[in-house]
Amino acid sequence: MNNKLLTCFILLLYFSTGSFSQSKEDWVKIFENGKLVFIDKANITSIDNEIFVWAFEQYNEPIDLKEIGKDIYFIKTRYVIDKEISRYKIDDVIYFDRDKNVVKSFHYNSSYQDPIYKYNLPIIENSEMEIILKKCLEFTTH
Repeated sequence: MNNKLLTCFILLLYFSTGSFSQSKEDWVKIFENGKLVFIDKANITSIDNEIFVWAFEQYNEPIDLKEIGKDIYFIKTRYVIDKEISRYKIDDVIYFDRDKNVVKSFHYNSSYQDPIYKYNLPIIENSEMEIILKKCLEFTTH
């Protein structure tokens, strides 16, 4: 009987502390250019020089990615940005159909330690990624 009581107590503690609950999302539109682009303001994380952020793209017309094999209407991407060297990498990408069903997802594992290789994509001036970075900085400094 004591083991059952202990198990119930642990489960109650687990669920009441929010360990099992999902985090809230706060999608904020940051620009529109043939597609809508949002970032999840509530879950932007900044650790040292790194910024972790989810972006969500909504296309007016479906895009045809040959490697996916279906029309894609939405893409959700998790970026890791190194603001010091102005470079970024993609950790996760999720592709959705018209009904927001997951069509395909990818997780990219990078074992590089050198920042130039770890963050393999440069942030180009006036690019979507520069807009995302600026919005992340704006949201994390307030």
